[in-house]
Amino acid sequence: MIIFSTLQIVWKINANETKNDRLQWEQFRSVIESSNLDFKYVRVDNENDELILYSDAMDDFYELDLYKQQIRMRRKIDGYMPLLYNVQKVEWRYDENGKSIFISIRIHGREYSEEYIMDRKK
Repeated sequence: MIIFSTLQIVWKINANETKNDRLQWEQFRSVIESSNLDFKYVRVDNENDELILYSDAMDDFYELDLYKQQIRMRRKIDGYMPLLYNVQKVEWRYDENGKSIFISIRIHGREYSEEYIMDRKK
């Protein structure tokens, strides 16, 4: 009985963790896809786990990077905004031919990935 009760608690915690991770991922996706920011691809710096984007709407560069298990978004003129927590791994990859950026992120051992159509900044 004690083991079953303990397993139920673990399952509930795991379900809540998965739900929270999924919610974070959806919020992250909404930032990347935001028409208010209208991002263009600039470059990927894989050595520093960094993605550089340019916002036409804001006329400014944005850096997304992995720092202390957070994906944070920052501009040079102000601080940063954490977008994702508990991130173990990130991969950014741009396809010049398809004009798309592929983003893959591991949170709590689960992979989340998406491909976005995004022009390169000229």
